[in-house]
Amino acid sequence: MSRGVNRNSYQSDWVYAMHAEERGLADHQKGWHLIGDYPTMQTAESFILHRNIENYRNSNSTKQGCPDILAKLINEEVFYQDKERQIPVDSVTVFDGKTQGFPHHNNLLGSACLFESRFPEHVVVRGNITIGQMNKAVKWANTVLQRLIQITEWADNEALVKRINKIVKDEQSTLQAFMSLNLQVEDFKLGEMVNYGLSREPLPPILQNHLNSSM
Repeated sequence: MSRGVNRNSYQSDWVYAMHAEERGLADHQKGWHLIGDYPTMQTAESFILHRNIENYRNSNSTKQGCPDILAKLINEEVFYQDKERQIPVDSVTVFDGKTQGFPHHNNLLGSACLFESRFPEHVVVRGNITIGQMNKAVKWANTVLQRLIQITEWADNEALVKRINKIVKDEQSTLQAFMSLNLQVEDFKLGEMVNYGLSREPLPPILQNHLNSSM
């Protein structure tokens, strides 16, 4: 659901609900402005998505950096207190807001998963979300898409490790990034994968202790 404003009737501004579709935004650009869903009429924060990608490129100050957007999350989760080790990355926040857990959360998450599935190293879906929510959102999106999408690549532990290894060089940072970003349940199977999957040798004792404390 989107909203419209009528400023010309009854000498007052009338705000009304409307079906979400591409239309002119307040800044005279075309795009989508979403606030809730029609069946329940529940609304939360606004989500705005511009059609023209230049609106985002022009707002970004980092023109060179790591080609994988996952580096942004690694900076936030691993190097947040170490500015010198932070990885330069070209990034901008898109479609940001809170759904307050209302039903349209599933539709918005499905739309976000669409972007990430099409551009896995250039878009990353981030927020208070789980694999279960992503699977539900992707299932809904695939009911309306001709070319089906998959759940985020970093829900696959092996794929996540491969991407982290291309960005981070030392093993301890790799482990920290993996434990912070992976979406799997922390169980014995995950611990076994970390112990023998991040390298060909078992992890050093210091990393074993870190893993045990995380589990």
